[in-house]
Amino acid sequence: MNRFIFKTIILSIALLVCVFAYADDEPQQTQQPKTDSETTVAIADARTPAGAEMLGAVYDRPYTVRGITYYRMKSVESFKQKGLASWYGKDDHGKMTSSGEKYNMFDKTAAHKQLPLGSLVRVDCEETGKSVIVRINDRGPHVPGRIIDLSYAAASELGLVGKGLTKVSITLLNGEEETNEPEFGNFSVQLASFSIRQNAEEVAGGIPNAIIEPAIINGNEFFRVRVIGFTTREDAVAFKDGKLQTYPNALIISE
Repeated sequence: MNRFIFKTIILSIALLVCVFAYADDEPQQTQQPKTDSETTVAIADARTPAGAEMLGAVYDRPYTVRGITYYRMKSVESFKQKGLASWYGKDDHGKMTSSGEKYNMFDKTAAHKQLPLGSLVRVDCEETGKSVIVRINDRGPHVPGRIIDLSYAAASELGLVGKGLTKVSITLLNGEEETNEPEFGNFSVQLASFSIRQNAEEVAGGIPNAIIEPAIINGNEFFRVRVIGFTTREDAVAFKDGKLQTYPNALIISE
């Protein structure tokens, strides 16, 4: 009996050794590292706006709104995009745009999340069959699905006033960042914008010539910290560049 039990144990051990040996010989499923081309495609996809076809983009520093990162372009050779257009009117009239100029609802301008500021774009409306050429001078609309935010004048020419969102296609007519800006005049540098006034006061308190400018954006109050007193764009640029490490979204405003 003992001899039978001993033989059974030996046989079981032999079977287990064979099983493990077979398992070790099986090919293992391993995750292959991404190739350089795959990584490049992933980056390109992240930088390409939804519904867009484009070539030859040169990118500027990205920015983030509501957790979404947008890749601004300094220049782009060709650009076409389809999506929804919105428009903004009298509530924003006179407010500062991302380009540093004040929004004029009677000018044919528009906001785009990524195209170079100063770009000329033709907007074709699918619903009305009309077209308009606008100049990009602001950033937005930061809402999924919307590709361009038109001024009141541009929306009127397309027949969109009162219609809300409308399907459009946009085509870039020139892709260079606008450079014909004045070199002399009154300039300021907006360092940052805060939803809490105390935070703005703490920043402004340590910087000469800094002021706090309240602003209402989409019904919410913000407090912008601006440094005033620059008479040349060169001085304003030098000051802004010296603060970029602390305030990466600083921008120059021409008054």
